[in-house]
Amino acid sequence: TLAGARPVTLLCAHLALTRAARLRQMHWIAHWIVRNAGDDPLVLAGDFNDWRNDSVALFGEIGLSEVATLLGQSGRTFPAFSPALALDKMFVRGLTPLEWQAPSGETAWLSDHLPYIARLRLDPQ
Repeated sequence: TLAGARPVTLLCAHLALTRAARLRQMHWIAHWIVRNAGDDPLVLAGDFNDWRNDSVALFGEIGLSEVATLLGQSGRTFPAFSPALALDKMFVRGLTPLEWQAPSGETAWLSDHLPYIARLRLDPQ
């Protein structure tokens, strides 16, 4: 819970490489959110391995929006040395994205994916 605010649910995911397994995992996560997260603000982020962008439509059905897309960014984070795919995603509900970036340079060697940073504003109740 942020000081003086309602709870914010934070979820981190690292999904499978195969589409069938990813879809099962995404459906499970969506079902968990619907059952457990109520209407509180929520962030779901991680490595979705989702080059087909199935996650955007699926999580959109339960009211989540993808941050890079909302901000008109490509969202490309993979591979770190020359980002061409948007495999890493951040979905939000009850928060307004203000900024999204995938810094490269000195952080690019830390993983095969670039890190990403988002600045979010908690929506009024």
